[in-house]
Amino acid sequence: MVIKPPSDVFMIRYEGAELFSPDLSIRYVVLGKGFGLDMARWAQWLISEAERLVRTYSMVIRSRDR
Repeated sequence: MVIKPPSDVFMIRYEGAELFSPDLSIRYVVLGKGFGLDMARWAQWLISEAERLVRTYSMVIRSRDR
């Protein structure tokens, strides 16, 4: 299943990250594309998608039982 959330859930797009040890003596660079999400909007979207899928599935089951 491919999920396609609306663009307003994405706060930032990035192409890597820097990781530091607690005393900042060691630094790692990790490459890779990713996204930062607005968790409140993400959660709202996930809930609405789940509700939509339940309604759709319920309609399919009811129409099959007739």
